[in-house]
Amino acid sequence: MLNISRLAAATLAVALLLGGFAAGRVVTTMQLAEPSPRAEGSPTGTGDPALPVVDVDGDDLDRLPRYPGAVRTEYEIRDGDGVRTILLEYLVASPVDDVRVFYRAMFGEHGWTVADQTVNFGEWIYILVDDSVEAIVKLESRGDVTEIDIDMTAPTGGEPTLSLAPTTTVVPPTPLPPAPPPDDDDPPGGDG
Repeated sequence: MLNISRLAAATLAVALLLGGFAAGRVVTTMQLAEPSPRAEGSPTGTGDPALPVVDVDGDDLDRLPRYPGAVRTEYEIRDGDGVRTILLEYLVASPVDDVRVFYRAMFGEHGWTVADQTVNFGEWIYILVDDSVEAIVKLESRGDVTEIDIDMTAPTGGEPTLSLAPTTTVVPPTPLPPAPPPDDDDPPGGDG
Protein backbone atom coordinates (compact mmCIF):
# COMPACT_ATOMS: atom_id res chain seq x y z
CA MET A 1 0.00 0.00 0.00
CA LEU A 2 2.92 2.33 0.64
CA ASN A 3 4.16 1.88 -2.96
CA ILE A 4 0.75 2.86 -4.32
CA SER A 5 0.77 6.04 -2.23
CA ARG A 6 4.19 7.01 -3.51
CA LEU A 7 3.08 6.23 -7.06
CA ALA A 8 -0.10 8.29 -6.55
CA ALA A 9 1.92 11.17 -5.11
CA ALA A 10 4.40 11.07 -7.98
CA THR A 11 1.55 10.96 -10.50
CA LEU A 12 -0.15 13.87 -8.77
CA ALA A 13 3.10 15.86 -8.76
CA VAL A 14 3.63 15.23 -12.49
CA ALA A 15 0.00 16.17 -13.23
CA LEU A 16 0.33 19.40 -11.25
CA LEU A 17 3.60 20.23 -12.98
CA LEU A 18 2.14 19.61 -16.45
CA GLY A 19 -1.08 21.41 -15.55
CA GLY A 20 0.87 24.43 -14.32
CA PHE A 21 2.96 24.43 -17.50
CA ALA A 22 -0.19 24.27 -19.66
CA ALA A 23 -1.85 27.06 -17.67
CA GLY A 24 1.27 29.19 -18.05
CA ARG A 25 1.23 28.70 -21.83
CA VAL A 26 -2.42 29.76 -21.99
CA VAL A 27 -1.72 32.92 -19.97
CA THR A 28 1.37 33.70 -22.09
CA THR A 29 -0.59 33.22 -25.31
CA MET A 30 -3.34 35.52 -24.04
CA GLN A 31 -0.73 38.16 -23.13
CA LEU A 32 0.88 37.94 -26.57
CA ALA A 33 -2.48 38.43 -28.25
CA GLU A 34 -3.02 41.77 -26.49
CA PRO A 35 -1.57 44.79 -28.30
CA SER A 36 1.57 46.09 -26.71
CA PRO A 37 1.66 49.75 -25.69
CA ARG A 38 3.66 52.07 -27.96
CA ALA A 39 6.68 53.88 -26.70
CA GLU A 40 6.11 57.51 -25.79
CA GLY A 41 6.57 59.76 -28.79
CA SER A 42 6.12 57.01 -31.37
CA PRO A 43 3.47 57.22 -34.08
CA THR A 44 -0.05 56.29 -33.17
CA GLY A 45 -2.75 54.50 -35.07
CA THR A 46 -3.24 51.04 -36.42
CA GLY A 47 -0.40 49.76 -38.59
CA ASP A 48 1.98 52.65 -37.84
CA PRO A 49 5.48 51.30 -37.27
CA ALA A 50 7.39 52.80 -34.37
CA LEU A 51 10.40 54.78 -35.54
CA PRO A 52 13.56 53.04 -34.31
CA VAL A 53 16.49 55.06 -33.04
CA VAL A 54 19.39 52.94 -34.34
CA ASP A 55 20.14 51.56 -37.83
CA VAL A 56 20.32 47.83 -38.41
CA ASP A 57 23.75 46.70 -39.64
CA GLY A 58 24.40 47.28 -43.33
CA ASP A 59 25.38 49.89 -45.86
CA ASP A 60 23.61 52.61 -47.79
CA LEU A 61 23.61 52.87 -51.58
CA ASP A 62 25.48 55.85 -52.99
CA ARG A 63 23.27 55.91 -56.12
CA LEU A 64 20.06 55.97 -54.03
CA PRO A 65 21.02 57.94 -50.92
CA ARG A 66 19.24 57.75 -47.63
CA TYR A 67 16.56 60.37 -47.00
CA PRO A 68 17.74 62.81 -44.27
CA GLY A 69 16.73 61.58 -40.83
CA ALA A 70 15.71 58.11 -42.05
CA VAL A 71 16.60 55.04 -39.98
CA ARG A 72 17.65 51.81 -41.73
CA THR A 73 15.35 49.03 -40.52
CA GLU A 74 16.24 46.22 -42.96
CA TYR A 75 19.33 45.27 -44.96
CA GLU A 76 19.91 42.13 -46.97
CA ILE A 77 22.17 41.05 -49.85
CA ARG A 78 21.07 38.18 -52.09
CA ASP A 79 23.36 36.54 -54.64
CA GLY A 80 22.13 34.02 -57.18
CA ASP A 81 21.68 33.28 -60.87
CA GLY A 82 24.41 35.74 -61.81
CA VAL A 83 22.86 38.74 -60.06
CA ARG A 84 23.28 40.50 -56.76
CA THR A 85 20.30 42.19 -55.12
CA ILE A 86 20.51 44.58 -52.20
CA LEU A 87 17.30 45.05 -50.22
CA LEU A 88 16.97 48.08 -47.94
CA GLU A 89 14.18 49.52 -45.86
CA TYR A 90 14.13 52.87 -44.06
CA LEU A 91 11.56 54.58 -41.86
CA VAL A 92 11.38 58.35 -41.45
CA ALA A 93 9.05 60.73 -39.64
CA SER A 94 8.43 62.87 -42.75
CA PRO A 95 5.45 63.16 -45.11
CA VAL A 96 5.55 60.83 -48.11
CA ASP A 97 5.35 63.78 -50.51
CA ASP A 98 8.58 65.26 -49.08
CA VAL A 99 10.31 61.89 -49.42
CA ARG A 100 8.99 61.52 -52.98
CA VAL A 101 10.36 64.96 -54.02
CA PHE A 102 13.76 64.05 -52.54
CA TYR A 103 14.01 60.74 -54.42
CA ARG A 104 12.76 62.21 -57.72
CA ALA A 105 15.69 64.65 -57.52
CA MET A 106 18.11 61.82 -56.64
CA PHE A 107 17.00 59.76 -59.66
CA GLY A 108 18.13 62.44 -62.08
CA GLU A 109 21.18 63.45 -60.07
CA HIS A 110 22.52 59.87 -60.01
CA GLY A 111 21.83 58.96 -63.65
CA TRP A 112 18.71 56.81 -63.29
CA THR A 113 16.02 56.55 -65.95
CA VAL A 114 12.51 56.14 -64.53
CA ALA A 115 11.19 53.22 -66.62
CA ASP A 116 7.83 53.12 -64.82
CA GLN A 117 6.00 54.96 -62.06
CA THR A 118 2.77 53.82 -60.44
CA VAL A 119 0.69 54.57 -57.40
CA ASN A 120 -0.94 51.49 -55.92
CA PHE A 121 -3.21 51.99 -52.88
CA GLY A 122 -1.19 55.01 -51.77
CA GLU A 123 2.21 53.40 -52.35
CA TRP A 124 4.46 55.18 -54.87
CA ILE A 125 6.48 52.67 -56.91
CA TYR A 126 9.37 53.69 -59.17
CA ILE A 127 11.17 51.27 -61.48
CA LEU A 128 14.61 52.61 -62.36
CA VAL A 129 17.21 51.47 -64.89
CA ASP A 130 20.76 52.41 -65.78
CA ASP A 131 22.35 50.02 -68.27
CA SER A 132 22.26 46.59 -66.58
CA VAL A 133 21.44 47.94 -63.11
CA GLU A 134 17.81 48.02 -62.04
CA ALA A 135 16.17 49.39 -58.92
CA ILE A 136 12.70 49.51 -57.44
CA VAL A 137 11.92 52.28 -54.96
CA LYS A 138 8.67 52.07 -53.00
CA LEU A 139 7.44 54.92 -50.80
CA GLU A 140 4.44 54.46 -48.54
CA SER A 141 2.87 56.57 -45.82
CA ARG A 142 2.18 54.69 -42.61
CA GLY A 143 0.52 57.38 -40.52
CA ASP A 144 3.20 59.73 -39.22
CA VAL A 145 5.99 57.58 -40.68
CA THR A 146 7.03 57.02 -44.31
CA GLU A 147 8.43 53.62 -45.27
CA ILE A 148 11.12 53.57 -47.97
CA ASP A 149 11.87 50.22 -49.65
CA ILE A 150 14.76 50.00 -52.12
CA ASP A 151 15.68 46.88 -54.11
CA MET A 152 18.72 47.29 -56.40
CA THR A 153 19.91 44.51 -58.71
CA ALA A 154 22.99 44.19 -60.95
CA PRO A 155 24.85 41.36 -62.63
CA THR A 156 27.63 39.84 -60.53
CA GLY A 157 31.16 39.71 -61.90
CA GLY A 158 30.59 42.49 -64.40
CA GLU A 159 30.35 46.23 -64.56
CA PRO A 160 28.68 48.26 -63.29
CA THR A 161 28.72 46.86 -59.82
CA LEU A 162 26.43 47.84 -57.00
CA SER A 163 28.07 50.63 -55.12
CA LEU A 164 27.61 51.05 -51.42
CA ALA A 165 27.99 54.28 -49.54
CA PRO A 166 29.28 54.82 -46.03
CA THR A 167 26.55 54.58 -43.42
CA THR A 168 26.26 58.32 -43.02
CA THR A 169 23.06 60.25 -43.49
CA VAL A 170 22.78 62.55 -46.48
CA VAL A 171 22.04 66.04 -45.17
CA PRO A 172 21.06 68.78 -47.62
CA PRO A 173 23.03 72.03 -47.33
CA THR A 174 21.61 74.63 -44.97
CA PRO A 175 20.72 77.91 -46.72
CA LEU A 176 22.55 81.02 -45.55
CA PRO A 177 20.54 83.44 -43.42
CA PRO A 178 19.42 86.65 -45.15
CA ALA A 179 21.66 89.71 -44.83
CA PRO A 180 20.72 92.06 -41.98
CA PRO A 181 18.72 95.15 -43.03
CA PRO A 182 20.66 98.44 -43.32
CA ASP A 183 20.84 100.66 -40.24
CA ASP A 184 18.36 103.56 -40.61
CA ASP A 185 20.73 106.01 -38.82
CA ASP A 186 23.46 105.78 -41.46
CA PRO A 187 23.14 107.87 -44.64
CA PRO A 188 23.13 105.80 -47.84
CA GLY A 189 26.60 105.10 -49.20
CA GLY A 190 28.60 106.45 -46.25
CA ASP A 191 29.72 105.95 -42.67
CA GLY A 192 28.34 109.26 -41.63
